[in-house]
This record gives sequence, structure tokens and C-alpha cells, in this order.
Amino acid sequence: MIWLLAQDWLLADLVAVVNLRRTTSAMVRDYFPKGEHDFVDFVPFQPEPCLDLLRDDFTKRIPGTLGPPAKLNDISRFATLAALFNRFGDDYMRRKIKVLSESY
Repeated sequence: MIWLLAQDWLLADLVAVVNLRRTTSAMVRDYFPKGEHDFVDFVPFQPEPCLDLLRDDFTKRIPGTLGPPAKLNDISRFATLAALFNRFGDDYMRRKIKVLSESY
């Protein structure tokens, strides 16, 4: 089972979070035809790995590109944070953020 948080790295106007009970990340990756979405990457939809994506210093090198590493734009970061709060609850997420921020 995976939780899929789908967004465009550069122009995220929509963030969708769905629970795919009988689906693996490999199945989702293999579904995308070659072309526009050549790079599909996964992180567990859990607070720690998702909050790492939101850090100011987080970047991701996109294979096959010559430009600088990509960073989630502010809208994507906010939408991801909102999805986490929705899934895990306000109190839990505030505690996670506090613990993680003290470890940086």
C-alpha cells in the first residue's frame, strides 16, 4: 500500500493525495509513458521524509537536465505541509516539526 502525493516540481497548482491500497510505487512509476514525466520519484508519505522535502536547503537533481537541482516551489511546499496536517493531525505534526527543527 502506498500513499501517493502527486505534484509537478516546478508548477504545482494541484496536489493530490490518494491511498492506493493494492498498488506499489513501482506500478505507479511504470504506468507513466516516456515523455513529459520521465522522472518519477517516491518518498514514504510519512512526516519525516515529507518534511525533509520542505527544508529550505532541499534540492533534487533531475536526471537528464543540465540546469541546477530543482527545489519544490513555495506552493508545493505549503500544499505538502497541508496534506501532512490533514492526514496526521495538528497536534502530531506540530510535535514532529518541533522535534525535527531542534535536530537541524
